Amino acid sequence: MQPVTLHRRHQRRARSDWDTRTDTRILVAPDAVDPDRFDIDKVRTDVRTEFCLPTDHPVITYVGSLQAWKGVDTLIGAARMLTDVTICIVGGWETQQAELRRRAGPIPSNVRLVGHVEPEVVPRHLYASDVLVIPNTATDTLASRYTSPLKLFEYMAAERPIVASDIPAIREIVGEREVYFAAPDDPAALARTVETVLSAPDAPDRARQARERVIELHTWTRRAETIMAVLDS
Repeated sequence: MQPVTLHRRHQRRARSDWDTRTDTRILVAPDAVDPDRFDIDKVRTDVRTEFCLPTDHPVITYVGSLQAWKGVDTLIGAARMLTDVTICIVGGWETQQAELRRRAGPIPSNVRLVGHVEPEVVPRHLYASDVLVIPNTATDTLASRYTSPLKLFEYMAAERPIVASDIPAIREIVGEREVYFAAPDDPAALARTVETVLSAPDAPDRARQARERVIELHTWTRRAETIMAVLDS
C-alpha cells in the first residue's frame, strides 16, 4: 500500500503541509502495520523446525521482492562472509530468483531462497529469526528516498533486531534507538553490522523500542486517525 501522496518525502510522523504552487494541503502518511499479526504464541525452536531451519546457529532473514533496487545482491555478497549463519530470503517468484542468480552469481550454500509465501506465513519467518535485514540500495532514488517499505514496519512489529541500509527513506522512520544502520551497497559493511548485532547486548532493547514505536505511531488505525484529522480540519 502506498502513502497518501509521494509529493513530499515521507516523514517520521505523518504530517500535513501546504503546496504553495497549487494552494492545496498535502498529507504525507507513511505505510503502517497491524502489530497483532506478529504476536506468535509458539516456541521459536518449534517454528524453526517447521521451516527446516537450524536451531544451533543464527538465522538472518530478508522478506520482500528480489528486484535489484531492494539490495538483495548486497545481502548475497554479505552471506559469503557470514559463513556461520543461515540467511533466509523469503519472497520472489522463480523468474525473480533466476534474475537474482544472474546478477549476484552463485548462491552461497548458507543462503536459502524460500520463494513466495502467503502473507500469513511471514510473521512466523520473522519470529524464527535472530536478525532482520533491509539492504535497499542507495543507487536508486526510489529506493533511497521515496519508498515506504512495509517490511520495515513489519520487522518493527516482530520485535527482532533490524539491520537497515543507511538511507533517507529508513532514517525518516527510525534512528539508532530502534535499528542498526549499515552503509548501503557494501556487502562487507552489511556483514560486519550483522556480526555486531548478533553479539550486541543492546540488541533486544533496540528491538523492543522499535516495537513500541510502531505501536505508537505506525498502526493502520493511527494512520487512519491522522488522515481523518486532516480531512476534518
